[in-house]
Amino acid sequence: MSSSAKKSPISPFKPRAMMRFEIKATVRDYARCARLAKLAGYDGVEIMGSEGHLLSQFSCPRVNERTDEYGGPVENRMRLPGRGRAGRARGHGPRLSHRVPHVAPRSGAGRQRVARHRHHRQGGLWRRAPTSCNTGIGWHEARIPTIATQVPRAAFRALTAKMRAELDIPVIASNRINTPEDAEDLLAAGDADLVSMARPLLADADFVNKAAAGEPEAINTHRATRGCLDLTFQGKRATCLVNGAAATRRSFVHLRAKNPKKIAVVGAGMAGLGRHGAGKRGHAVTLFEAEGSIGGQFRLAARVPGKEEFSETIRYFETELRKTGVEVRTGTRATRAELGGYDEVVVATGVVPRVPRLDGVKHPGS
Repeated sequence: MSSSAKKSPISPFKPRAMMRFEIKATVRDYARCARLAKLAGYDGVEIMGSEGHLLSQFSCPRVNERTDEYGGPVENRMRLPGRGRAGRARGHGPRLSHRVPHVAPRSGAGRQRVARHRHHRQGGLWRRAPTSCNTGIGWHEARIPTIATQVPRAAFRALTAKMRAELDIPVIASNRINTPEDAEDLLAAGDADLVSMARPLLADADFVNKAAAGEPEAINTHRATRGCLDLTFQGKRATCLVNGAAATRRSFVHLRAKNPKKIAVVGAGMAGLGRHGAGKRGHAVTLFEAEGSIGGQFRLAARVPGKEEFSETIRYFETELRKTGVEVRTGTRATRAELGGYDEVVVATGVVPRVPRLDGVKHPGS
């Protein structure tokens, strides 16, 4: 269902327009969720009204083609997003899309008008005025990147700063803020009151704890990939390219080994580095790498323009190897004699690329 029977480019299904009684039922559903969050002990809730989800499908004139009281002028289009029974939670606020020309002009005037409309209780839509406003960026189906690696970190801070000057409630910045340093710089400059993160916490669930402990080098930094998002759109469990334990944390508990072993890992590419978990369990792990540094072909990937942040993952593993006490022997090609004294040997040397049988394949210019 949607505001109108208009197909999205990223969905194979065409929705049908919601009927009035369904809209009212949705309002009640939001209110119930807010009450449950309050009972569960949460300090507040955020109303997801950005990036193309249901509420923004009502606020956006490009999608909303209704002719009743939920369509047309902004006051009507905001009627559903503004029916804030969620205000019964102690703290609540909307998340609005920025940099969407068909939602609001690039000048920001229309965007700020929408924000002020949601903040002030115009027409009695809000039972209680919002206590914050989050600045979501873009629209999921847009072809302009907003969360990919080619987008500079904290690239949309200027938009948040403009919004902050318009509102008298805390404004939250989001999108491409994946390190504590970036977040602190944004806050120190006065561009936002708070910082919102999503995928960085999927990459490392202990992000906040490590930052608070003054250990940013120990954070498994998110690399601005979007495989997790793509899987979510397919109705599958979100995974993370840099964190195999994402969304399955209880399945990756590192229990101490009752009988610690001596383990040799041959190869310090991504497969070999991932075996550092054995060190967390108390095993004595030695990592052999023929090259002079760890990372394998991952280092080559980090040299590709737009993928420089791959080096953050190597930095994370270097920190993890030190913390878990793994002995690293770079520039050392493991021999049968050296591996003879270990209880277990893990071979993670990668593969030899297949050379196609083509004329000229060995030519210096190929």
